[in-house]
Amino acid sequence: VEIPVIRMIRLETASIEKRALEIVDRLSKPQAALAIDLVEGYSVIGGGSTPSQNLATKLIRVRSHTQSAAKLESLLRNSTPPVLVRCDNNAVLIDLRTVFPSDEAILVSLVNQLGKSD
Repeated sequence: VEIPVIRMIRLETASIEKRALEIVDRLSKPQAALAIDLVEGYSVIGGGSTPSQNLATKLIRVRSHTQSAAKLESLLRNSTPPVLVRCDNNAVLIDLRTVFPSDEAILVSLVNQLGKSD
């Protein structure tokens, strides 16, 4: 049995980038209310024994033309299932290192709903 956090830590940036590009492509269909792209970033391994350890990654950046990043973050956090993101520079950042491949379709659906929640 594989431990999920170990699997997440071992993911290579190239693998995350491939998944992220596919999701960005699916999200970038006509989305007038959202700007969605891929940016360089880092995954925070966590607190406790590794409070300042980061891993290079690719992040999906979602910006709204009509809503703040805080509002997008709140909508995602309160969705079913909840999606945890980081806010940076008036955008939400989605780290696929923390998303199981089996949950990607749900993620796409929830982000697509953001563009319709104006």
